[in-house]
Amino acid sequence: MMWFELSNDLKMSLRSFRRAPGTSALIVLTLAFAIGAATIGFAFADLALLRGLPVDDASKVVSVFASDPHGSNPRARVSGPDFLDYAARSTMLEKLAVMRDGRAPLIRNGQSQTLMVTFATAELFASMGQPALLGRTFMSGDDRPGAPPVVVLSHRYWQAEFDRRDDVIGRALQIGRDHYTVVGVLSPDIEFGNLAEIDVWLPLRIDPDGPRDARNLRLLARLRDGVTFDQAAAEMASIGVALANEHPRTNGGWTMRLVPVNDLLGGDGFWVVIALFLLSIGLLMAIATANVSNLVMVRTIGRARELAVRTALGARKSR
Repeated sequence: MMWFELSNDLKMSLRSFRRAPGTSALIVLTLAFAIGAATIGFAFADLALLRGLPVDDASKVVSVFASDPHGSNPRARVSGPDFLDYAARSTMLEKLAVMRDGRAPLIRNGQSQTLMVTFATAELFASMGQPALLGRTFMSGDDRPGAPPVVVLSHRYWQAEFDRRDDVIGRALQIGRDHYTVVGVLSPDIEFGNLAEIDVWLPLRIDPDGPRDARNLRLLARLRDGVTFDQAAAEMASIGVALANEHPRTNGGWTMRLVPVNDLLGGDGFWVVIALFLLSIGLLMAIATANVSNLVMVRTIGRARELAVRTALGARKSR
């Protein structure tokens, strides 16, 4: 009997949809929009509030920024020669690494495909505490001149282009004019934010004689054991002052500042923004359900005669 009634209810619903397709479509679209917005919002809140960044012991990972003399850009990137000086002079930071984004052509079977590439120094994945899913990540020496060219694939690119094959390790890929050997595939955990768009990772070789005012590198590092954030920040500030005195033309007036990697998702008032964002999503859901409730109520009022006939024919109140 239950299945018989359920079958009749389903048929009745389909007939109702056909009689009022516009109202039915409006209800579906309203709920779909609200649920989609809520899903995106709470997924972002889950990353920002609950899970945090997929970095091992994120409380010890910091990003190093340069601040221009006018203070208009407090999160400027660093140059290659400056990075080498930071790595050589810092005693409170370890596993300093830089990276920059770019594009490069992949040549396969005579066809060219543009790849989203991130060039990184050897210590990057060690600073983030991210092991490889297959093979290995960069190791010391991969970013030195004359080292064999190697490439690490993102999990998304490996899944899409190599069908999750384990034998991808050791393959040769022609990227630009050079041939690279695949040494590893990254864990999907690292693919968040802008990093989710990267196809492959290539070693970044720093030219110590390059221009100091070419600030195009993002710098990450880890605090050494027993070192506090304030101690490391004070040391980097003093190194920045020393470099400004040694290279006044390119570094004069520039200062250095540290930002915990967990704060990179936002800035001042970040938690207030998140709270307002979640509140707006709640209001959106309330408005959507109220609108849908009104539409359903109007349709129910329009069925008053039909419901009276059903009751007269013996339908139960629950039906």
